[in-house]
Amino acid sequence: MTQTEIRGALAEIVRKEFRLDEPLPEGTLSEHLDSVQRLILVVAIEDRFKIDLQPEDESAILTLADVVHTIQAKLDAPAAPSGGAGTTGPQGAKGGNSTGEPSDIQD
Repeated sequence: MTQTEIRGALAEIVRKEFRLDEPLPEGTLSEHLDSVQRLILVVAIEDRFKIDLQPEDESAILTLADVVHTIQAKLDAPAAPSGGAGTTGPQGAKGGNSTGEPSDIQD
């Protein structure tokens, strides 16, 4: 996906989530979005692009250009090898908790 396509998708997200007709302006996002709006934007980006933004990704994003760069890097990154059928990292089995017991969270 090109940067132009990513910017277009971000414009769609902004229109849908914030009911704005103009794209987010260049510059620092904190000047234009409050903390709730930033959270809404992060969730919408994760849903639209099927990526997972980590806290360190979010803290490195200051401008719209940073958003585009981070999305492109996530999309271009090779898929992480799975640790076996249905595992998702330190929790072990998908949907499990730190004790290995199934959780109530549904995918």
